Amino acid sequence: MKRRLIADGFDVASEMRITVACDGFAKHYYADLLVDRGVLVELKAATILMNAHTAQTPNYLFLCGLHHATLLNFRKERVERKFVSTRLTPDDRRRFELRFLDWTPLTDACDLLPTRMQRLLSDWGAYLDRLLYRDALTHFLGGPTRVERDVPVRSADGPIGTQRMHLLSDDVAFSVTYAAHQPEIVYEHQLRFLRHTSLRAVQWINLHHDRITFRTIKP
Repeated sequence: MKRRLIADGFDVASEMRITVACDGFAKHYYADLLVDRGVLVELKAATILMNAHTAQTPNYLFLCGLHHATLLNFRKERVERKFVSTRLTPDDRRRFELRFLDWTPLTDACDLLPTRMQRLLSDWGAYLDRLLYRDALTHFLGGPTRVERDVPVRSADGPIGTQRMHLLSDDVAFSVTYAAHQPEIVYEHQLRFLRHTSLRAVQWINLHHDRITFRTIKP
């Protein structure tokens, strides 16, 4: 694909590294092709293009300050194409609203979450991959070795396994979700899970475009 585009007169960069950094944290992404410094091209070989294949593309556009991308799927008999576009500018994404709903700081680290999240949003903007924000928060809280731990899960009949969680303390976890529609369903799922652990709370950060909600979930 790169050779063909170059032969047709386009300027092409392949495996372009996109680095996101803030206060000592850094994460790298790799875009397949950047054409004429303005259009991202992502190449796939899937039975059918699904949402999972396209989810990362807007993230790349936002991080690069671009507006257009094309996904090409070569698995099918005829090449499948999907166009991804956004009108959001970096300034648009730095206009966001923090909401606190039943938010109760339970540890010193709980106070750090809104402060650090606001710092990331001011630096990077909203609308990005939720895992990027979660990984950055994990870094600021001491890193994966300290924060990511297996939490025992039990039922009425006894232990049933463990679940990997991100912990602010031994008994308080935090989660970062992207629930644009029906966030109450996500809330109920987390509440039901919480009741099967010894945790006393989950500090929940939900991303809904430019609206970021902080909520304490207690059993």
